[in-house]
Order: sequence, then structure tokens, then C-alpha cells
Amino acid sequence: MSEYVICENDEEYAKTIESVYKKSETKKINGLTTYYVEGFYFFSDDSEYKIPFYGYIFAMALTTYLIRMLPMILMRKPIRSRFVKSFLYYVPYVCLSAMTFPSILSSTESVISAAAALVTAVVLAVQGKSLIIVAVASGTAVFLVERILAFF
Repeated sequence: MSEYVICENDEEYAKTIESVYKKSETKKINGLTTYYVEGFYFFSDDSEYKIPFYGYIFAMALTTYLIRMLPMILMRKPIRSRFVKSFLYYVPYVCLSAMTFPSILSSTESVISAAAALVTAVVLAVQGKSLIIVAVASGTAVFLVERILAFF
């Protein structure tokens, strides 16, 4: 049976962790200390250098800034290549599809109902139906297919 410990402060937390680690088997692998306690592995980085919280914020700000500024600095002339222009035109659609498609297939109880909703949405979208009609029809397709699959 598992024990849950609620610690009021950092000192109490440190004592709890220390008592758990004393009961564990310990191995050191590539600078990481591995603790094995009741079927679970815990890893601890023994290095003394830790990046402060503001360091992470600065790194992310710098990354975001560079991603937005480098194209402006490196490409001062207009893009004339039709291939590059068409490639850049489709990048947002590809990114959105890459983020959305896996969610569509994993958002229902079965892949079959998700595929039915996807096919319904694509067919209605190609026909030029409104977003509300596409969404309602896709939801209805999921509902009906899930009910049919419940019998099997």
C-alpha cells in the first residue's frame, strides 16, 4: 500500500525524501543517482550547478527573439523564387494539421469513430458547408458510431 505525505515546508520535505532514500537501493550512473524504492525508480542530478528560474525565462526570450529577428536580418531582399514562396505559404497549414490530426484520432474512445468524424468533416468542408454544420455533423458522426460500436 502506498503512503502519501503532505509536507508543510521545504525542511519537512527534505526530511521525508531523505528517509525514503535511506530505505532505497542506490546506484550511480553517469552522474545521476538512481534510487529504487518499492518498485519505482527515482533519479537525482548530483551536479551542484542549477540554472536559476530567471535563466530559463531569459533563454526562452532569447530563443523567441532570434526566431523572429533572424529572418528580417538575413533576408533583406524580397523572395523571388516561386518554390520558396509556395513553401512558405503552406507552412502555417502544415503546422496546424500536424498539431490537430493526432488529436482528432485520439479524442474519442475508438479510432473508428474518430475516422468517421474526420471523413464527415472533410466531405462537408470540401462541399463548402459552414463551420457550425461541419462541427455538428462530425460530433453526430462520433455519437452514432460510438453507439453502433457499443453493440459489438
